[in-house]
Amino acid sequence: MGPLLSNRIELETSDLNSNRISKLCRSLLNAVVSAVADAVLRYLQLKLMATVHQTQPNIQMLLATSDYVGALDLITATQDILMRDLAGIQSFR
Repeated sequence: MGPLLSNRIELETSDLNSNRISKLCRSLLNAVVSAVADAVLRYLQLKLMATVHQTQPNIQMLLATSDYVGALDLITATQDILMRDLAGIQSFR
């Protein structure tokens, strides 16, 4: 095998390895981005759950001060969050 053919084979092998590495890097990057996005979504859901958990004492306080409109607004907003953003959550334990 001549030096020219040997160099060509090395370049093709190098290109194949580079392509494999590139595909592997893209695959790993996609997996990491997906995991981070899932973690951020769970974090935001937990924050919403904590906010919803605090609404009952706030509603009671509004009712105790005769702020019925404020209490109804808070109840409506909480129902919207539960139906839209926390749909599928089975328990707040």
